Amino acid sequence: MDIHGETGSFVPLLTMYVDIAKFVIGLASTSIALLVGSATFRATGTAGPLLSAFASPLFLLALSIVWGVCFMPFLALDYEAYRHNQKPYTRFRYSRNQAFGFSCLICFALGYLWLIFVVKGH
Repeated sequence: MDIHGETGSFVPLLTMYVDIAKFVIGLASTSIALLVGSATFRATGTAGPLLSAFASPLFLLALSIVWGVCFMPFLALDYEAYRHNQKPYTRFRYSRNQAFGFSCLICFALGYLWLIFVVKGH
């Protein structure tokens, strides 16, 4: 994991990756809370259920939170195990971490794009 075998050279990247995941998780969870909260108050002043058209984009935003929450501890645990020579950083671990990280970003982007189209249509 460390670049050219330099001890600790992955730490700045680890910090950056975790910060990006935290940012995406924060945006996604805030968006879900804001959308669900504001959807209860319609322009007519009456409270009502959330439109079913919002279910799919909200589900994608929720998935981005799940994948981001999986990404952060697995990456940190794999790096700690690598640093302490407990477990090698195998192709499986690398692929799993890449899948979690990119799934988080892709679900977030698709969820927002879908949400834009849903809001534009209503």
